Amino acid sequence: MKKLFFITALALTANMATAQTNDGGHKGLDFGINTGYEFLTGDNNSGEIPVEISLGKRFNKNFYWGISSGAIIQTEEEGSVLIPITTDFKVLFPLSSSTLTPGVLLRAG
Repeated sequence: MKKLFFITALALTANMATAQTNDGGHKGLDFGINTGYEFLTGDNNSGEIPVEISLGKRFNKNFYWGISSGAIIQTEEEGSVLIPITTDFKVLFPLSSSTLTPGVLLRAG
């Protein structure tokens, strides 16, 4: 397990070092704070309030990888607070004719 962690850290460090060139692309880490309200359907008609802090890196114009954690507060009286830890992998498809960037998000945790 230590070897896998070391190899992953080394690969991320190497990618960060190469991302410092001046090619006009995104450089550095992305930091975000996300919150909102989620409506639940089906047997459970209550809702949830997620609050999440995320940190990630966009390696080039098409690939992003990050981690996040936070709290999900359930609005029902018997609900508990959940503390998720997730990893996010995004594949982005930038369009030259638009400022919008469609993409696919895979989140596991």
